[in-house]
Amino acid sequence: MKHGRSAPVPGAEIALHQEVLATILNCLGIALNYRNDARLRDKSILKPRWLVDGIYTMLRWLQKHQTNGVLRQEDFGKALKDRKTYPPEMHAFLLALMEKFELCFPLDARDGAYLVPGLLDENQPRALKDFMGKAARRIQFRYDDVRPPGLLPQFIVRSHTLSEKQPRWLRGVVLARGKARALVRADHDGRLTDVYALGENTEDRVWLTEFIVAEMKSLHDKLPVHTYVESEAQPGAWTELEVLREADRKGETTRAEGTADRGTVTPMPGTA
Repeated sequence: MKHGRSAPVPGAEIALHQEVLATILNCLGIALNYRNDARLRDKSILKPRWLVDGIYTMLRWLQKHQTNGVLRQEDFGKALKDRKTYPPEMHAFLLALMEKFELCFPLDARDGAYLVPGLLDENQPRALKDFMGKAARRIQFRYDDVRPPGLLPQFIVRSHTLSEKQPRWLRGVVLARGKARALVRADHDGRLTDVYALGENTEDRVWLTEFIVAEMKSLHDKLPVHTYVESEAQPGAWTELEVLREADRKGETTRAEGTADRGTVTPMPGTA
């Protein structure tokens, strides 16, 4: 089945978060076909505008009804009232595409609930003071340009199995594994993403931080971004992660020169 008709351009009276739209547009091409996905391979889209308009209308409806990002398949019928352009049999297809684009993930398979992180509340939960203490191990991603819109919501989708029953909001999430937890939080200016890892179990804590670094590296792709690690012995002193790894390969120790104000950091490799 092919769909090429385009719904009218949605008005701008209800502004969606830029992160969501940027993620949709970044995933689209001139023609979309997904032969390798069992949910999607029987359908193709000749006009991506049909898809953009459909998903955009759905997201606007969710925002208007203040669902805090919670989506159910039956909501498509309420939001997409033009049955000729968006027949009911295509609603599951649109939902599957939203999953594929990493715009949402299943919350509860029993009641068909999904979560769209790009529509979560912007306010950070207050109960995160534990991460601000001296025990937290810190990593920081610093962007030469503004952080791409949609990066944190997409990260929340990718890591959702680790954040069950943990705080999630538009620019942050808490992940848990065993006896370790990690807070991943983006700043409002789009220049930094901070990671605070806690846990007496070193193996769990290291696994979490390595997972976060690996997923962020994948999301960053070719972006100009640098990853820094705060010194455990010198709070406020930072060393670039690649410098630490290179020193570890050479059997060296490292020291770092830097300040807690996130200014310029000069990595200083040295021997023990």
